[in-house]
Amino acid sequence: MVHARLGQLDSARHCADETFSTASSVGYGFIVARAKHMLARISLAEGDVDQACEWTRRSIATSWQLGHRRDALLHCRWPGFLLLQSQPDARALPLFAEGADELDNQVMLAATVMTLQERSDWEHALAELRSHLAGPVWAAAWRLAAASPPEQTLRDFGVL
Repeated sequence: MVHARLGQLDSARHCADETFSTASSVGYGFIVARAKHMLARISLAEGDVDQACEWTRRSIATSWQLGHRRDALLHCRWPGFLLLQSQPDARALPLFAEGADELDNQVMLAATVMTLQERSDWEHALAELRSHLAGPVWAAAWRLAAASPPEQTLRDFGVL
């Protein structure tokens, strides 16, 4: 993560690949999921949105399968952000809504997951998404998305 934040993407990828391989070989699923998430972030920094989405799906699926619901839901905002990068529209709304309560209600956890810049990026992405929907439409769509079962949102995104 440090290498990626410094823009040293080759070093970041090497570390993430090594972490993924080692954690996989010893069956440490939590770290496998984190390594997949890091590979998604590196792929996005390299400009490969499709690969970033694939790594994100795999990361969320691993967390969900391990029973780490909080991690899976926290990371639902990430694919929403990725969708906004490629085609900004309301399809990203369920992914943002799914993780919103988890992230916003877990301030201390969120502080360990995101830097201040990353949190600002999320808020900017959400504002961009909101700008595509009129006020009452936004509120109704957000309520509907937030009320849908997480399993349905994850199925729609191709995770489950």
